[in-house]
Amino acid sequence: MSKKSAPSLRPRPVKELEPAGTKYVSPERFRADLKPGSILDLLGGGLEEFSFGPIETLSPGKTLGKGRTNLTLIESTIVQVDTTPPAPPFANFDKTKSERKPAIQMHFDPAAYGFTSPQTFIMEFTLSVVGTASFNLVAGPAGVNITGVGARNLSGNVRVSIVFHRLSPGQQVFGFIEQTSGGVWTWFQTQIKLPPLVLSR
Repeated sequence: MSKKSAPSLRPRPVKELEPAGTKYVSPERFRADLKPGSILDLLGGGLEEFSFGPIETLSPGKTLGKGRTNLTLIESTIVQVDTTPPAPPFANFDKTKSERKPAIQMHFDPAAYGFTSPQTFIMEFTLSVVGTASFNLVAGPAGVNITGVGARNLSGNVRVSIVFHRLSPGQQVFGFIEQTSGGVWTWFQTQIKLPPLVLSR
C-alpha cells in the first residue's frame, strides 16, 4: 500500500492588501487645471511675479485644519495613512461599489489663518483617475463669488481648482468634488492657496 505524501510546509504567497495602482506618485507633479496664463486672465491680466506656498493642506493623514477647516470623505473604499514615505497617504473611491456618489469635501475658515481683509483663495483637489470619470464640482454658500464649479470629465493625474473671489475673512466656505460616473479614482490632498502675486499692466 502506497504512503500518502506529507503536506507541504512551505508558506503560501501573501497577497497585497491595498489595490493595484497605488505606487508612489508626487502630487506636486500632477497637471493643474489653472495654469499661469489662465490665472492671469482670471485676475484681469498682469505679469506673474511668484507663487505663494499653500495656506493649508489636508489629506487622509491630516483631516483637520485651523478653526472650522476640515474634510469630509464620502463612500471611500479604502483609506490608507500608514504609507511608507515618500509615498503619500491616499483614499480610493469606486462608484460601482458605492450607494452614494463618492466625494471629497473641504470646509475652509479664513479667519482662523489670520486673514483680516478680503482675499481670493484657490481650493485645489489632487487626484488620480483610472481611465475617464465624470465629476461635479460644487461650492458655497450662496452669495459668494465662485468660479470653477460645474461638470468635469477627468483622467490621469490632475489638480482641480475652485476659486473663491474676494472672500471676507469671516465667511466660511465649502467646496467638494463628487463623482457622477466612471471608474476608480484616488484622492491625495486638498490645498487652500493664494493666487500668484501679479503686477498689473
